Amino acid sequence: VSVLRPLVKAVILVSLIAYLDRVRAAVKVPVTTSEQWHVWEEHPELAKHVDLIAAHVLPYWEGIPAAQAVDNTIEVYNKLQAAYPHKRIKIAEFGWPSGGYNRFAAVPGRLEQATVMRDFAVRAEKLGIDYNVIEAFDQPWKTFEGGVGPYWGMISTSRQPKFEWIGPLKDQNHQNVAIVAVVAGLLLSVAVLLAQGRAAGRLTLAQ
Repeated sequence: VSVLRPLVKAVILVSLIAYLDRVRAAVKVPVTTSEQWHVWEEHPELAKHVDLIAAHVLPYWEGIPAAQAVDNTIEVYNKLQAAYPHKRIKIAEFGWPSGGYNRFAAVPGRLEQATVMRDFAVRAEKLGIDYNVIEAFDQPWKTFEGGVGPYWGMISTSRQPKFEWIGPLKDQNHQNVAIVAVVAGLLLSVAVLLAQGRAAGRLTLAQ
């Protein structure tokens, strides 16, 4: 299998280039293929057959911590820009999951998602980076990506935004847990007071 893999990749690359040339000859709009960013780095010959570089940059899948995700993405963007100075660079996919499993040092979560997406939006705007977000809504059917697949959306399946784009960040899950803890504490206190009241009543009757 390892021997055949390079051959298969070469055949796929040749086929892809043929399709790109065919489409570019038939239409009058920019044509490209959307690939993981390292594909463009490993196959510079592909860039000759597209009108722009469309690269997926998803730090989570590379196991990069949320705190470094935006810096890493900007670094990748600059690297592609340096490699292809005469091509428009577009980040075709960028995002961070709000739930699922840890991938090495990459931890998903609502607070992490909010921090990464807000920081990236500000810096991309400042640097003039063209990008697509993956994705607008959670997609429960994406189980082929494991437990993390359904949670890439910035809006939940109930059509509620997972975070605010301005103002202080709030961990809604933490807030919910705190509310439950307070309510449980109050109920426990009431139960203890009632128990103490009944005990005091029994003691009085006994006397």
